[in-house]
Amino acid sequence: MFLIHHLWNWSLLQNRCTRSHLFFLIMSRLTIEIVMASIHFCCLSFMTILLQQHGYFGMKWTRMQWG
Repeated sequence: MFLIHHLWNWSLLQNRCTRSHLFFLIMSRLTIEIVMASIHFCCLSFMTILLQQHGYFGMKWTRMQWG
């Protein structure tokens, strides 16, 4: 009887751990996705600002205008 009770408790604990582990995995996955997306966005913005600062777009535009 004690053994069955012990096993039952252990399986419940195991189940709870698995559930929280799964939740943790999903949350960490989401966090990684969000962080990667924001880094990507920041890099794109930074590159655009740099290019505008250096007048790359302006140079390209005038070259197109003058042929």
